[in-house]
Amino acid sequence: MKKFPVIDMHEDIGYYYATGGHDGLPLADFSEDVAGRHGDIPKYRRARVRVVFSAVFPLMPAFNPELSKIVWRGYRQKPLLYVNYPRAVKLNILEQVKIYHRLFETHPEVKPVSEPGDVDRVLKSGDVGFLISLEGTDGLDEPGDLELLYRLGVRSLQMTWNYDTKYASSCMSRKDYGLTGLGEALVDEANRLGVILDISHVGEKASLEVIEASKLPVIASHANVRAVREHVRNLSDEVLEALASKGGVVGFTVIPSMISEKPCLEDLVEHILYVCQHYGSELLGLGTDYFGLIGVKPPKGLEDVSKLDGLWEALMDRGLNESDVEAMAYGNALRVLKAHENRWRRLKP
Repeated sequence: MKKFPVIDMHEDIGYYYATGGHDGLPLADFSEDVAGRHGDIPKYRRARVRVVFSAVFPLMPAFNPELSKIVWRGYRQKPLLYVNYPRAVKLNILEQVKIYHRLFETHPEVKPVSEPGDVDRVLKSGDVGFLISLEGTDGLDEPGDLELLYRLGVRSLQMTWNYDTKYASSCMSRKDYGLTGLGEALVDEANRLGVILDISHVGEKASLEVIEASKLPVIASHANVRAVREHVRNLSDEVLEALASKGGVVGFTVIPSMISEKPCLEDLVEHILYVCQHYGSELLGLGTDYFGLIGVKPPKGLEDVSKLDGLWEALMDRGLNESDVEAMAYGNALRVLKAHENRWRRLKP
């Protein structure tokens, strides 16, 4: 099998460090190859991961069983007693952005992906590029705030997490009111800046309206397929068709409850094959959600990022050709990146 680079469209590295290694993940320097940790520099190198959409997930863990039932309902897993709550969200955004910048300073082989040419440089050099992405709009007072985060390196924006916001309804919404007027303005601002819009966690109506409103391709950075596994976070055929029609990409995820009742690598392959057969390989991407699997373990065979070659081999065993797998591993995500990179600008000090 040809060895090709990988772009992972969603990992929660900032949250992992900000919480001191949540869920018992071993806490250590990122240059160490640590058993039981979802990713680190040595694992990325073994798996040829060249770009990671590195999430800022700024919500704080709290004990609130009743709210937890609302926020986690539909996940089809054992209910969590704690919940992530948008408290002190602006401070948490800044703290996680600082974590990524400190990783850039501490590890020369970890590079920011934020300016024209950065993507090509990390693909050619063998370094690991972190593209900072904001998970949820809870911390944006108004659309113009995105400019400030852009200046700090943010290049992708997820319209909601599991909470409704003033911009869009979430997948957990009791009333999917779609994209609001402020949400439309935020989509325009993201397009102006070249910030990639992400509909993971977003409600059905809002997802379709974001795709329609955006002048640039939209991603679902970490999601699977509702027709294969009924799950509030998985994508309907209507959303998949809309994404495909506008050049978007789906980052298939290893979140266990979104794969199957007893998740394994082969079950994830079923989600990928469904999309490939119905919408073509141009929609395929990867968005593991490593470091963000709250309260659960990844499926057997996908325990950490270094196991990704097993996924590529399984897809080829099921009939995908090498070009299809290469498109999923990095080609389609790179196409979306390039469409947005044209609008990135170098910032004056």
